[in-house]
Amino acid sequence: MNKNDITFSNQAHQLMVTVSRHFYLTAKGILTYQEKPNTVTLKNCRGSKKELLVYHVVIDRFSGNFIFQVVTTRQMFPLAEFLYHAWQSDKAEAHFWGLPDNLAIPKAISSPALFEGLKKVGVAPFNPTVGFSSGGHVIKALEEHLWSQILYRSTLHFKASIELHKANIYDSILGLSAHGDCRKIWQDNLHSGHPKKVPAYKAFVSAFSTEETSNDQLPLTLAKDSSSRAASIPPSAELPQYLTVPLQNLQFSEVLMEEANLINDQAWEEGGTIKGHKAAYRALEHSPYCADALNYLSLYSKYDEEKCLLSKRAVLVGKAALGDLFIKKNTGHFWMILETRPYMRALLGLADCHRNQNEYAQALEIYREMLKLNPSDNQGVRYAIGDLLLLLDRRAELEQFFKEHGEEESCFMLYNQALYLFRTDSDNAQKILHKAIAANKHVCSYLSGEKYIPYHLPKHYSWGEPSEAICYAAEAKKTWEKSPGAFEWLKNNLLAFEKKVMVATTNITIEQLLQAFLAEQAMRLAKSTYNQYENVIEFFKTCIESYSYNYLNGEEKKLFDQHYSENSDQENLFCNLFGPEYVAESAVEFLSYFLPNKIICGKNLQKTSATVIKKLGRWLFNRGYINQDDFELMTEEAVKAAQELPAVDDFAEALFDYLAMSDLDDTEEEAEDLDDVFEVVAVKPGKIVLETYSAEGRIEIEVTVPQKLSILCKVGWLMNLFVVKTKNGWKIVEAGRIGY
Repeated sequence: MNKNDITFSNQAHQLMVTVSRHFYLTAKGILTYQEKPNTVTLKNCRGSKKELLVYHVVIDRFSGNFIFQVVTTRQMFPLAEFLYHAWQSDKAEAHFWGLPDNLAIPKAISSPALFEGLKKVGVAPFNPTVGFSSGGHVIKALEEHLWSQILYRSTLHFKASIELHKANIYDSILGLSAHGDCRKIWQDNLHSGHPKKVPAYKAFVSAFSTEETSNDQLPLTLAKDSSSRAASIPPSAELPQYLTVPLQNLQFSEVLMEEANLINDQAWEEGGTIKGHKAAYRALEHSPYCADALNYLSLYSKYDEEKCLLSKRAVLVGKAALGDLFIKKNTGHFWMILETRPYMRALLGLADCHRNQNEYAQALEIYREMLKLNPSDNQGVRYAIGDLLLLLDRRAELEQFFKEHGEEESCFMLYNQALYLFRTDSDNAQKILHKAIAANKHVCSYLSGEKYIPYHLPKHYSWGEPSEAICYAAEAKKTWEKSPGAFEWLKNNLLAFEKKVMVATTNITIEQLLQAFLAEQAMRLAKSTYNQYENVIEFFKTCIESYSYNYLNGEEKKLFDQHYSENSDQENLFCNLFGPEYVAESAVEFLSYFLPNKIICGKNLQKTSATVIKKLGRWLFNRGYINQDDFELMTEEAVKAAQELPAVDDFAEALFDYLAMSDLDDTEEEAEDLDDVFEVVAVKPGKIVLETYSAEGRIEIEVTVPQKLSILCKVGWLMNLFVVKTKNGWKIVEAGRIGY
C-alpha cells in the first residue's frame, strides 16, 4: 500500500515507536533538552546511561491526524496497551479513535505476535515500502513542540507536564497544519462504517497474549495474569511531591525554609530561565513550604491553569508557614514584616489568576483580604478592586470605595473614578476625566484600539508615560467596553483638553510654556500640591531673570537691552522675550546654585523643586520644545538634586552647629589662613581633604572635623570656607555657601 491508495480516514494508520534525539530525564526527573542529538536507538536503548524519552505514535495516513504517548527507556509501554488506548473512544484525546483497516508497522518494531494479534482484532498489518511516507515529520514536530510548549511556556519541566499540556501540543500541531485542521479533515472524511469500535479491553489484549516475539526491546502486553485494564493507561509520572503532597503529611522547619529562600534567591537572579526554574525546584526540595519558589514558577509560567495550580499551592504553604495566630496578630501591617511577603505575593498571584479566568467575585474577595492585611497597599490591589467593582457594576460599593480612595490622583484611580461618574451621570464626570487625561493622555489610544496593547506588558512604568497607559488599559479595557458611549466621551474630552492646554510650538516664550505647564498640572494635582508647584515655578522664573542674561549672545543681548530700556518695569522680561532653548541650562543653575544659596527653604521644597524640574523637562520634551540632550540634562540634574540637596542641607546644619560650639584656642598669633571656595577631593574618618587654586598653583589641605561631619560629607561638593592652620592642623573657622 502506498499513499495514492489511501482515500479516506482510518483506512490506514501508521505505528511509530522511536527514541527522542534530544530529550531525557535527569536523576531527579527533570525534563531536559540536549543540543547535540543522541545516537541511541530502540535496539541499544537499554544500555543508555540517560533516561531518554520514547515516543509512541499512531498516525492516520489520510488526514495527518495522530495520537501520541511519551514513555522513557526505563519505562517502556506495551504496544498492545498503547494501540488499545489509541483506538478506543473513551479517553480525553477524543479527536482520534476507531480501528483502522490497515496498520503500517516499521520492521524495527515488527514481530509475528504483533502481526498475529492485529489480524485477530480485524486490522491488516503490513511493513511499509519505500514509497510509503515515514511519518518522521510528526516526530520532528513533537520534539519542537515539547521544547516550545513545555520548556519555554511551562515552568514545570517534568514528564507529567507533557500530559498536562497535551491539548496545547495537539492544537499547535494539528490545528495549524498547512492543509487545515487535521482533526476536522479526519472527521469529515470517514468512510461508511468508520470509525469502528475497538473490542473490549480483555478481548483486545488477549489477542496478543503469546510469547512469540522477535523484538525483545518492546513489550507487547502486560503480565499474563493481567485481567483488567492497567490503572495508569496511558502511563504518566506524577509531579514532584513538593507540588502534590497534602501539607498534613509534611513537616515544617523554619530553618529549612530560610535556607530554601536563600536557594530561591538564585532563581530570582536568573529570571525566567531554565537555570532559574531548577533553582526553584532545589528550593522546594529543601523545603516544600518555600512559597516564593512557587511564586517564581507561577510568575514565569505562560499557562493560566499552571499559574493557578502554583499560586494555590503557594497560598496554602504560605499561610501554613505563618500560622493563623501570626496572621491574626499582625493583620493591618503585613507588608512591613518581611516574612509575610511571600504569602502576600502568593495571594496576588492567585487573585490575578481568578481575574484572568473571569472569576471576578473570587478575585475581588482575595484583593479585599489583601487590603485588610496591608491597608498601605504596597502591591496596588486597590486599582484592581476599583476595576472589578466597575466590571460587576456594584455602585453602592463603588461609592464607598471612592470615598476612601478618591483623593488619590493616579492615572489608575482617576480614570476608574471618571468612568464611574460617567455611568452615574454625575456633573463631576468631565472634571475628573480632565484630571485623568492630565495624569496620562496616552490612555485613550490604547483603550480605543488606536494603538495595540502589547502581548508582553511593561515590567515597570512611569507616570504619564505610554508604559503606564498600557498597564492601565490592559486591565481596564474590558470595563470601558461594558460602558456604552464611554469611548466616544473619552475621545471628545481628550480633544477639548488638548485645545485648552496645548499651545503653538512656534514663537512661544518661556512664560507661555511655564503657564501652560502649570495649567495642565492644575487639572491633575490636589490644590495643596499645585500650590507647591506654582511656588517652584515662580522661584525658577526668578532664577532665569537673574542669571540667564549671561547665556545670551551678542545679538540677543542687544535685543534684551533694547526691550529693557523701553520696558524696565516689566515683570519677567527675559521669560517673555526668549523661548525654551534657555530652559535646560537655567534649570541646572536653579537646582545647583539658586535654590541652595538664594532661597531659605527646607527639604520638602528642595525635593518638590527637583520633582517639578524633572516633570517640566519630560513635559517639554514630549511636546517637542526641547531636544533629547536638554531633556537628559534636566532629568539628570533633577535626579542629582533630589539626592544631593537634602544631604548638603544635613551637612551644612551639622557644620554650622559645630562652628557655633568651636573654640580655636590652639591658634597662633600669626597663623596661616585661607578664605576661598574649596572642592572636597577626599573624605576620611574625622578628616576632609579640600582643594583650591591660587596664583602659585594648586593647594590641598586636610581639615579636622568631628566624625559625624566626615560621614555626612561627599566628594565633589563645593564649600566657601575660611580655614585656619593651628598647631593641631587645619580647622574650619567660618562657612558660607555649600553646594554639590
